[in-house]
Amino acid sequence: MNPPSLGRRISQLAEERPDAPGLVFIALDGAEPAFTWRQLDRRSSQLAGALAERGLGLGDRLGIGLRNSPQFVFAVFAAWKLGAVPVPMRWDLPDWELGRLRAAIDGKVHLGEEDLRWIDTTAERDVPGLPDVIAPQSNGTVPRSAATKVNRSALIEARGG
Repeated sequence: MNPPSLGRRISQLAEERPDAPGLVFIALDGAEPAFTWRQLDRRSSQLAGALAERGLGLGDRLGIGLRNSPQFVFAVFAAWKLGAVPVPMRWDLPDWELGRLRAAIDGKVHLGEEDLRWIDTTAERDVPGLPDVIAPQSNGTVPRSAATKVNRSALIEARGG
């Protein structure tokens, strides 16, 4: 039996323990917003629907240049639900480095700090029906940031099994 997709697993956890804590975020100001598995499933599905409207789909890369936040987690889960690949990026890169990193990632969609309000407004959306998909596995490179103006990448090899 094959394991469920990551998107399906999030939904399973929401079904199995809807009111159990799924995420407690400790903010710099000391606030501790908490989200149940049901809320995480709903918010990530709402965001997935909005990202699909922006063109994100199976096998695409989603560049995520957000600070550690609930919105960051929603974005990662949303990418998984679409069968896309979330690629975290530093949120505070200078423009010259951000442009190069985005080009190297070749993401179909990129999210940055300027998208936080938009991400929050997706909470008003209906929850869409989403396919149960898994991102295709492939060898490739993942860009990584460095303190130089040189484009550097780390080789990622898919392991068979």
